[in-house]
Amino acid sequence: KSAETLFDLYFKSVGRGASLLLNLPPDRRGRIHENDEKALRQFKSMLDETFATNFAREGEASASHVRGNASRYGAANAIDDDNESYWTTDDHVTAAALTVELKTPQEIDCVMLQEHIALGQRVEAFALEAWNNNEWQIIAEGTSIGHKRLLRFPSMQTSKVRLNIAQASACPLISNFGLYKITQQ
Repeated sequence: KSAETLFDLYFKSVGRGASLLLNLPPDRRGRIHENDEKALRQFKSMLDETFATNFAREGEASASHVRGNASRYGAANAIDDDNESYWTTDDHVTAAALTVELKTPQEIDCVMLQEHIALGQRVEAFALEAWNNNEWQIIAEGTSIGHKRLLRFPSMQTSKVRLNIAQASACPLISNFGLYKITQQ
């Protein structure tokens, strides 16, 4: 498979909370074929380049609700690149919004979301919105986030992205909210 095909498979598997099984057998020499090695190296390069710059990391996060108004559960935890910290709401709040405002507008076409999966998958319905022409525009919707959810959409320039959680089985726990520009298509 080509690097581009592997990249697409990554989004369709890992990007939806599953595993990517490469099933890469050795050739008759007992080695990985040169064509496969080249495709894998290009695939890794595509991943590294795409996820090297998380625009959300330098932004500012805010939320409609924060558990007990405690910074320990604040919105900033969703953009701190720490899988152990997370933003959450009070127990009775199962619909909430998390907004990331960027210092300067950026061109993005990919959002990465992760729940704090150690405490279970909770989100059942969500929408992603981007600030465009002085109003919120829906750029993606989904029914689950889980360990990792990658969402691609047409490239756009924006200064704010909002995750609207419409339904969750318990208070949502978002550990990572990343904004990216895919460097190769």
